[in-house]
Amino acid sequence: MFLVVLKKVNKDSLPEMMKGEIMSDHVMCDLCGGTLAQSTISLHLLHDKQLVVVSDVPAGTCEQCGQSHVDPDVSARIEKYLHNCDTCQPQRYIQVPEFSATQILDSES
Repeated sequence: MFLVVLKKVNKDSLPEMMKGEIMSDHVMCDLCGGTLAQSTISLHLLHDKQLVVVSDVPAGTCEQCGQSHVDPDVSARIEKYLHNCDTCQPQRYIQVPEFSATQILDSES
């Protein structure tokens, strides 16, 4: 469900506001070997057959290929929150268009 880095976090090297919430001190992308830079991303998840967007997720994003890596603790906290949050109110609601692959593949353009 989430992208994760399977390495330990070096919390001493992080800004105070991100300690315990951002990816590992391993600075190489597991996918291409590029350098990871601290960033925040938006996750787009299906939860109970509904699209949920989680914004401002601390992550490491590869400067070479763009792949994002989320710390396993952050991933688990998000998953737990969504699982236990039947009455939580989101920050806002957005409309999202849905396309079928058949619609796209069968189109002439």
